[in-house]
Amino acid sequence: MTEIELQKKIQSVIVQVADKEMGMDTHLLSDKAGISMEDFLYVFRELREELQCPVSKSLEHRNYMVFTIRGLADAFLEDWPELHEFPG
Repeated sequence: MTEIELQKKIQSVIVQVADKEMGMDTHLLSDKAGISMEDFLYVFRELREELQCPVSKSLEHRNYMVFTIRGLADAFLEDWPELHEFPG
């Protein structure tokens, strides 16, 4: 999966779950984004199902700054081989 494809997938899931359109570099935890913490649980669950890997594992060694669509896509791609070692 390419970086662009993954960014589009993350963006699509956010629209589907939270009904919010976000720019690639909008900080998703900001008040401006308006995404609830509950919605993030569903976003990560949906990404886990669609990508068939535990994407939340990618957050274990990162801080809150990764929470942009571009940042999450970069993190998931960087960890892609390790993410696929775990059962989805």
